[in-house]
Amino acid sequence: MPNSDAFKKSEIINISNFVDADGNLNWKAPKGKWKIIRMGHTSTGHENATGGAGKRTGSR
Repeated sequence: MPNSDAFKKSEIINISNFVDADGNLNWKAPKGKWKIIRMGHTSTGHENATGGAGKRTGSR
């Protein structure tokens, strides 16, 4: 059974250049079905650590 949510990497189009400073998308999409996915990242300053909170100290 094919996964309808899956897509090929070669089919991805980066449309970031069509987003203005206010976050509005100004893109005339070609005919077809499209899924537009917006991703972002904001650092919280949190440092990731292992599950046991182990950290290496000193030099090797």
